[in-house]
Amino acid sequence: MKKCPFCAEEIQDDAKKCRHCGEYLDKGNVSNKINKDGRFDGFIDFLKRKYPAYSVVSENYEKNYIVLNKQLSGLNPLLFIILLLLWILPGVIYLIVSLSSKKILSLTIQFNENNEPVSVSDANFNFLIVKYKENN
Repeated sequence: MKKCPFCAEEIQDDAKKCRHCGEYLDKGNVSNKINKDGRFDGFIDFLKRKYPAYSVVSENYEKNYIVLNKQLSGLNPLLFIILLLLWILPGVIYLIVSLSSKKILSLTIQFNENNEPVSVSDANFNFLIVKYKENN
């Protein structure tokens, strides 16, 4: 098993296309590639300006969605300080483990036929769509 470079989901080692996001893993061998037509550019520009921690890793023009990734910090500062003050060794171990484990949040944003964002794969992140509509 390996991770898809576009959506970070687990896929088979010999997969040619991700079953989660629909992206081809070896884009050089795909004869019917779809060229970017810029329909998501407004939303992507908004994300880059307002939420630079999110990066667009995939744009699917056939199914009208984009995939975003955000790297999450594994370190809880309050827990680290408490562990460090009470027990130095557990605090140091927690620091090492937290910094070495990278967590990636992957979101899919679906667009309607008017190229407006309408849904997010995780309801906790609907604020991205709400803020986008407030600014446009």
